[in-house]
Amino acid sequence: PTRKNKMKRDMELIRKILFTIEDQYHPGEGQIQCLKVEGYDLKTIAEHCNLLFQQGLITNYIASWGDDTIQTFLIGNLSSRGYDYLELIRNDQVWQKTTDEIKNKKLPQTIEEIARVAGIFTGQVIKELNS
Repeated sequence: PTRKNKMKRDMELIRKILFTIEDQYHPGEGQIQCLKVEGYDLKTIAEHCNLLFQQGLITNYIASWGDDTIQTFLIGNLSSRGYDYLELIRNDQVWQKTTDEIKNKKLPQTIEEIARVAGIFTGQVIKELNS
C-alpha cells in the first residue's frame, strides 16, 4: 500500500496566508477562491485555511472534494481575531524573535502561544521606539 504524506501544521504558511488574505480580499466580494501561496500546493494551503477557520481567524471556509482530494476551496476575509493576530506577528523582527524563542524553549507551536510570545516582543519593540 502506498503511504500518504502526513500534514504538519506550518506556522510560516499560516502567517503567509493571513498576509495574502489581507492583500487580496476585497470588501463586498465575499470570498477568495483557491488562495495561492508561492511554494505550497493547493491541498496544503486548503488544509491550513481550514485550520485558520477552526481557530476563528478567517470568516469562511468551504471545500469541494472529488476523488478523495480537495478540488477547490473558498475562504472569507480575516475575522477581527485574525486581524488582531496578524498585527501581533506582522513585524518581521518580532516574528523571527518569536519563532526563535518558541523553538529554543521548546514551547508549543500554537496560535495562542505564538500570540503570547509575539505580544511580549511587540511590547519590547514599542518600548524601544518610545525611549
